[in-house]
Amino acid sequence: MIEDYPFNVKANEAYGIYVGVSNHMASSSYYVIKVKFRNQTEPLPDSSVGIPSPLQALYEYYIIIQNDKTFETYLTFSFPQISRYGNQCLVEAININDVMYTVHKPASWNVNYTGYFYQLFFELWIYDVETEAFQFHNRFVNIWLNMTSPM
Repeated sequence: MIEDYPFNVKANEAYGIYVGVSNHMASSSYYVIKVKFRNQTEPLPDSSVGIPSPLQALYEYYIIIQNDKTFETYLTFSFPQISRYGNQCLVEAININDVMYTVHKPASWNVNYTGYFYQLFFELWIYDVETEAFQFHNRFVNIWLNMTSPM
């Protein structure tokens, strides 16, 4: 779940959201939440066939949650480097929880929805004891971000 998120964002302004996971697996589970950022041309996960997005995780939370318990944390993000030229917007970097990541993500003007749109998304992975590895848990949540506001 993600709560109280911004939609219209601009450069050099800090934003924050709550990110949470509840465990109802009948036992304690070890999870990783992978935070990723995409433009409109890059792939989201396909939970219908259990495939995560191939995009690199920028930030990760490793957590153990007991059965019927919830983990919740506050995540901050900002965009220190956004530029515009013609009908293009370019996000050069994103800052997540005070850690800067170079992303170099262009977006074209969306004439149907009048904006430059990106998504910050969160994939849920669970540790599989048999394979001794984390596996995509067929769950993700995303927020749309419009970079149209004046910089």
